[in-house]
Amino acid sequence: MTDLAVTSREAYESVKASGRVNEVQDKILAFMKKWRGPLTRQDLEHYLDEPINVICGRVKELLDDGRLQVTGRIKKDHNGRPCKSRELLMLPSAQYELFVKPQRQEAIQEALTS
Repeated sequence: MTDLAVTSREAYESVKASGRVNEVQDKILAFMKKWRGPLTRQDLEHYLDEPINVICGRVKELLDDGRLQVTGRIKKDHNGRPCKSRELLMLPSAQYELFVKPQRQEAIQEALTS
């Protein structure tokens, strides 16, 4: 293993031990439960005010664990402008049965105040 790989792994283990990994994963899942529609990693970065590298790492873990799924691709950003193709992410459909109606505005407000 290279020094960079060792350093990266040590940094990840340090962040994981701090609880930050679970905190951001929980933040992503809570927002997506309220949003109830597909979002990209860039949307999550925008709404949750977390760096894209943090969002991407946590999304990968959630995808690997089956707590998120890719449902398609989009070529527009959250403002409707053209961009490179991006994956659309959602919670597995069974999780949405727990919620009666979309609460997007509430989700955005909570994300902005936390």
